Amino acid sequence: NKFINNEYSSSGIKDLLIVNDVIYASYTKEILIEDKSDSNKKSICLNTSILSATLIDKFDTPLNFKEFFTYKDCAEVRFDKQSRYGSAQAGGRMQYDSKNNKIYLTIGDFMSFVTSQNPESNLGKTISIDIESKKSKILSLGHRNQQGLLLIKSENLLIASEHGQRDGDEVNIIQIGKKDQNYGWPIASYSTYYGFENFEIRKLAPFYKSHKEHGFIEPAIQFSPSIAPSEIVFNIFENLDRNKIILSTLKDKSLHFLEISEDFKTIKSTNRLFIGEKIRDITTLNDYYILFLETSPALGILKKK
Repeated sequence: NKFINNEYSSSGIKDLLIVNDVIYASYTKEILIEDKSDSNKKSICLNTSILSATLIDKFDTPLNFKEFFTYKDCAEVRFDKQSRYGSAQAGGRMQYDSKNNKIYLTIGDFMSFVTSQNPESNLGKTISIDIESKKSKILSLGHRNQQGLLLIKSENLLIASEHGQRDGDEVNIIQIGKKDQNYGWPIASYSTYYGFENFEIRKLAPFYKSHKEHGFIEPAIQFSPSIAPSEIVFNIFENLDRNKIILSTLKDKSLHFLEISEDFKTIKSTNRLFIGEKIRDITTLNDYYILFLETSPALGILKKK
């Protein structure tokens, strides 16, 4: 509660990560900005930051969370139709790379049409954070809202799921050591408009369907109509084959079984399992999966027959 006051419906904890004896929590941070012309006027700005706390054995003792990672740039909260704030569009998924002692973090664009292509901003990016120095580096840009992330250590790459605006949901393959990886948003996207976008916004977001023709990276797979993708995990039913993964979804209320090509450039869908509830998260436990079902809400268990 020291860091999150829940003033905005979608602010709060986005993901949890445990590394050794430390728990990391990504969250929507609210930054208070004073008006330079009027000291009595203040506005709220949002970004995705990380808290950390040392785990302790006594369960009745509160964890002492501190700010682990943050940055100055943020998206101002505005409520007019043309500049809607998007606290739900925050990203916030984390993965830990034990080899390099780094945390990989997805950061959404907070419904801004200008930050994702700005190399000086962390918004709309996938970044790496060195745990010791806390120095960060942008790995990829041109993202909207990446709510799933999987590290494939053997290939030194990340698989990220991303919400399109209307249609055009994506799964992207991000090479950790490669520079200038731009996935196009909002210039290139398989999305369509909601209807609130005026001429100026449509100039910023023309939604070119071909990414490659405009100098951007094509998604490894895209979904139209939208499925609202959430987390990505390895397919343990396939004996941890590095090419086989499972994507959970919200709108589609299903699990999508996906297969990555041998050259790790494209992804194809191989099967779909209808669950019947929005699946916010999925994680492995021994030889089965735990699903966080958001509609009930409930925990679900998925086992192989």
